Amino acid sequence: MRTFATAVVLFVAACGATAPSVRPDGTVTLGDWCRETTREMCATLARQCFAGLGGVEEGCRDTAVSSCLAGRDAQMSSGRRADELTRCTSTIRAQSCEGLGAGIGSGALATTCAAMARTDR
Repeated sequence: MRTFATAVVLFVAACGATAPSVRPDGTVTLGDWCRETTREMCATLARQCFAGLGGVEEGCRDTAVSSCLAGRDAQMSSGRRADELTRCTSTIRAQSCEGLGAGIGSGALATTCAAMARTDR
């Protein structure tokens, strides 16, 4: 299970409950993308894989948001729109524990949920 939890953290890094901040170009900020995707991934992980065991969700969130930001400015564009954020979090929420593992392992969740932030702009 520890390996799976590590994979979840790494998945979120490749990818935060208020309305997300939308930039003038129509994209969600990277900070909001990271917070919303992490919040949903960690909540689903805790609920589906650890039967809501206390501390799992919080511990996951504490490490995954900073991994997702990876030192980048939280106000920069995530490269994704609000409707894509909704689709990502809905997809994560619908997963079983096995579905999370399969989605992470196959890259299918990364396709839906990875931020497209670019630092070369």
